[in-house]
Amino acid sequence: MAPAAAPVPPTGLLDARSYALTGPPLTVDSARVLLGADPRVVPDLPIRSIHRARMIGYAAVVVVEQPLDSSTAIAVINGRPSQLMLAEVVVAGAARPDSLAPAARKAKPAAAPARAAATDRTDAGLFLDVRGPVPADSLVALRRRLQPLRP
Repeated sequence: MAPAAAPVPPTGLLDARSYALTGPPLTVDSARVLLGADPRVVPDLPIRSIHRARMIGYAAVVVVEQPLDSSTAIAVINGRPSQLMLAEVVVAGAARPDSLAPAARKAKPAAAPARAAATDRTDAGLFLDVRGPVPADSLVALRRRLQPLRP
């Protein structure tokens, strides 16, 4: 009797960092409309293709494929985050009065707002990432060079 085969992991499921390409290639104008901003690319590198993708937590994702050489390409991921629908959230304890006295609430110093990593966010509010079969320090250097794709 042969030993049982190891279970095969399910395919088609996305984790928090993976993406799935969908549909035919996009034009630069279509990518702008989806993102609400110019897609970011590595300047001075040709663009092989622009595709729409799906990624958990993002309303629109555009992947720009750029070749580094004849056998190596990188994917520049531009993502517009989904809007939080806070009006749809129900808080069970919201009807109860606050347990802190007003004086105790004023005594707490305000917490500093959390800052996102500068390499992952831009002034347009896009998530940016560069992925490819190159060393991590090279990907970081390429991510620093990202600029908006102008017409």
